[in-house]
Amino acid sequence: MNQHVANKTLPDKVNDPGICPRCPFVHICMPDYATAGIEFIEDRVLLEKIRRYEELKGSMFEYNALDKMLKDQLKEKQMSIGEFLITGKWVERKEMPAQPATKYWAKKIQRIDKTGAAVSPGDGTEKVSF
Repeated sequence: MNQHVANKTLPDKVNDPGICPRCPFVHICMPDYATAGIEFIEDRVLLEKIRRYEELKGSMFEYNALDKMLKDQLKEKQMSIGEFLITGKWVERKEMPAQPATKYWAKKIQRIDKTGAAVSPGDGTEKVSF
């Protein structure tokens, strides 16, 4: 790259749809992607699923970080906090060919209403198990 800058030339185009969109020089290079073997389709349902998938992908990272923190913080806890009931129990996982027998704390976070009754999934809230 430094040689091209010194010579005031541009490197050869890569034309790779897997690389070009992330390249800081895409606006200069303006690649014309090779489309051989790429099928262009119109499917609104599939497109909406892909869009939603992409929206949720960022949430997955936040969820995983919170999940790890909560697993550590709620281990061996039985409590009520705000509108949530936190319960759990020790579970023994039997030995399997690819993993030894283990013991872990399985916790359950359940939303409760003002009377203390568990709120059923499907009514705008959901039961989350770890």
